[in-house]
Amino acid sequence: MKRLLIFVNKLDKNDDLLGFFVGWVNELVGHLPQIIVVTQYLGEFDPASNLKVLSIAKKQNPNPVLRILKFWGLLWRLRREYDGVLVIMAPAWVIVASLVTKILGKKLFLWYAVWRGNWKLKLAEKLTDKIFCSVPETFPLKTAKLIPVGQGIDTDFFKPDENKLKTNKILYLGRISPIKKIDILLESISELKKHQPEQYGNVEFVIAGGPSNKGDEDYVTLLKKMTLDLQIAEKIKWAGRIPHTQTAGFFQEADAVVNLTPTGSFDKAMLEAMASGTLVLSSNHAWLKFFDDELRGLLLFRQDDPHDLAQKLNGVLNLEPVVRSELRRKMRDVIVNYHSQKQWAINLIKNL
Repeated sequence: MKRLLIFVNKLDKNDDLLGFFVGWVNELVGHLPQIIVVTQYLGEFDPASNLKVLSIAKKQNPNPVLRILKFWGLLWRLRREYDGVLVIMAPAWVIVASLVTKILGKKLFLWYAVWRGNWKLKLAEKLTDKIFCSVPETFPLKTAKLIPVGQGIDTDFFKPDENKLKTNKILYLGRISPIKKIDILLESISELKKHQPEQYGNVEFVIAGGPSNKGDEDYVTLLKKMTLDLQIAEKIKWAGRIPHTQTAGFFQEADAVVNLTPTGSFDKAMLEAMASGTLVLSSNHAWLKFFDDELRGLLLFRQDDPHDLAQKLNGVLNLEPVVRSELRRKMRDVIVNYHSQKQWAINLIKNL
């Protein structure tokens, strides 16, 4: 397959959640002669001679029926310019696209990497030719159509910078939502204060990100109340939403990044952190296949266990510089070997 039409909800390199997709497009235009991107929200991206970008403009077209009709119109009008359609993280739009792709005889693909699904995903699974994901644990349904291709991390952008490293800095970066279990991190900080007061006095904690809905906003309120109740508010810096173009700098500064989501949620931010050489403390069992015994012992903690996390934090903060450097190299090697953007594009195109 040489020509691809891609649907993504937002094309904007500065978006804190989907900004990475611009990098994916930049990589694909180097491998395919024609890429068409259709999006609902159009922001800043990198133009290319073999890239066509079109918007169905959700803000200007709030009626979903009108957007569907506009998308159908584009699929029909551009039918001689693409061979297949790839939908990014939007099972509903697979359902929408399936009618036209079926009539035209075009292949239909889905990228989906979240461990939770619904009826839309179940129906989309029936309608697609293939489904791509980062690792099998990130897809919630059993299907023979599933093809893991890696996460697609831009290792030229996310790379170590020892001059920026600030020792004793712990970072959480991502969406602030109950599923991210940031409350467990706050409890672990309280544990550190109780049992390692000297260490607690030297460390800085940064929480970067923002809520996406009313439930998330309520969770932020709960977290800020927790910091007061646990008497750790003075140690927490709330950095707010970070544009994707600025996240590398945050990772390069941190001793470690903490990830508390359950196995199945293979957070992209963690892989970006690892590519930046940052140590990743996680309870996600998906890492077991990528970490050696040393990394598992130092960096993996028990799910929902703030005491175990506090012990792991203390261990990371007390690492000798030479050991820390070697572990940071190992972190990056995992991404370069299994999840780089270049390898992702090769794997994807090979399976289209």
